[in-house]
Amino acid sequence: METEESSEPKPEMTNPPIGTKRSFVACYLKMLIAPIAVAVLLAIIGFYPAKRMVGDDGVMALWIGCSISLFASAAGLAAVAWTISGGPFNITTAILTSNGMRLVVTLVLVAIPLLTTAIHRVAFVVSVTISYLVLLTVDSVIAIQASQRYFEGKSAQ
Repeated sequence: METEESSEPKPEMTNPPIGTKRSFVACYLKMLIAPIAVAVLLAIIGFYPAKRMVGDDGVMALWIGCSISLFASAAGLAAVAWTISGGPFNITTAILTSNGMRLVVTLVLVAIPLLTTAIHRVAFVVSVTISYLVLLTVDSVIAIQASQRYFEGKSAQ
């Protein structure tokens, strides 16, 4: 079977236009690289102290705490990524929304293990607090860099 090749030139592969689903996913995944790496690093650094001070319960509390902070970070960065990829908000609103989303997600997810499991509470709260503050710093740097790129793109148009 022979296929006819059209005489139309094929479009070059370029970055997807701003505001498409693909550009949101690409932007979001790129933003998540640093928080994932930092959360894993925090869990590795905290493993030995948690094991030594509290035992296996402390290690479990550490992993759950770092996971909750990472999930909250990912939820918060979604608003910034959505705005950068052409969402309806301006970047300032997106950053404020991001911080609010992080806080709400963290509070809800912290309440679940505290109320339903026999987790070591002190180790859990310490690990959530430390990982939340470190990831908040990382997310703030990411949001500032994203806002600089956002304003550079707006001024070029």
